[in-house]
Amino acid sequence: MFKRVAHVVDVETAGYPDDGPDDVVEVGVTMVEFTETSTSVSKPDSWLVRPVRPITALGKSIHHIVDGDVSGAPPLAAVMQKLVAIVPPADVYVAHNYHTEQRFLPALAEREWICTLKVARHLCPEAKNHKNGFIRYFLGSIDEASAHDRALAHPPHRAGPDSYVTARNLIKLAERMSIDAMVDLTASPPSV
Repeated sequence: MFKRVAHVVDVETAGYPDDGPDDVVEVGVTMVEFTETSTSVSKPDSWLVRPVRPITALGKSIHHIVDGDVSGAPPLAAVMQKLVAIVPPADVYVAHNYHTEQRFLPALAEREWICTLKVARHLCPEAKNHKNGFIRYFLGSIDEASAHDRALAHPPHRAGPDSYVTARNLIKLAERMSIDAMVDLTASPPSV
């Protein structure tokens, strides 16, 4: 039986122009399982991460995580050990604008990836923009009548809820393109 498990990841950072892996303040993951007959999505998980530098005012204004929230959090290496332990190498990673997550999570860079930004641009050229939140509404990815589904998608700009929105977008995009085709598109050079 066909089965593919996608691990959708998102990171929030301290907000420096030269942000790197040491500036991650939160990592989120939502798992999506595709089979021949069904698709299921998990609740999002997230972990706060202690960055090396203080969180900037810009970073705080986006995700509202402050230095006190992360002062007792583990460093990124410890969080990555947890994440890698739950994700077998054969599974595919997913992110909206995956180059960002690859840059901040270098331990995952060599894995197979799907970029929902690249896929959405390819499949939905008529969309006014392709930001994760816009694609959510454009595709109707979140059941707006379900308080439970909406609650899992909030607050925006937090790693867990953002990974959930990206996971729901992935499911909608998978109605138009196979997972393998999305992997291939992601790996292809940018079109001119």
